[in-house]
Amino acid sequence: MTPRGRRSLRFACLAVTVLIMCNTITHMFGDVRPFDWLMLVIEVLVLLAILWFEGRELWHRRKLRKRVASIVPFMEKGKQIQENVPESQSELDGKPAVAWMQSVTSWVAETDEFLLSHSRRASFAFMLIGDTNSFGGLVYLPNGYSFPVCGDVRLHYERLYYQLNNLRSIMEKPDVYF
Repeated sequence: MTPRGRRSLRFACLAVTVLIMCNTITHMFGDVRPFDWLMLVIEVLVLLAILWFEGRELWHRRKLRKRVASIVPFMEKGKQIQENVPESQSELDGKPAVAWMQSVTSWVAETDEFLLSHSRRASFAFMLIGDTNSFGGLVYLPNGYSFPVCGDVRLHYERLYYQLNNLRSIMEKPDVYF
């Protein structure tokens, strides 16, 4: 059953329980029997159970939305680092390349530390580097420009590429990881 169907079923149960409780309460103003008190107690317990289960689900979904929102800055920072990859040969051999590789390493460490503080499963998924043969060594920028990368910059770019994909997957399926 889908979450929406479960929610509709719980709402229907809640509505029926409230209606039955109203009926029992109206009987309480007339001829009260011990059975009426028992029915009222049972109905209150059913109502509390429905509210408990629905409340827990709402709380969990709210918590997941907050977690995903807290991951967004890491994703944005990673995309920014990805777009600032050194492109010319002079940049690949000099200080810009070293600074860029250090920014990749620090981004990976910060993101992993954040994920680890919330979920070991998310941290493991983030750090997993999958099939590296699918990366062709070309960098595609948002403006349509592409260029090859090589050496240590390629290794760092490849790692950044896969870990951004892992982070996107975590954001798309937070209920699996948190």
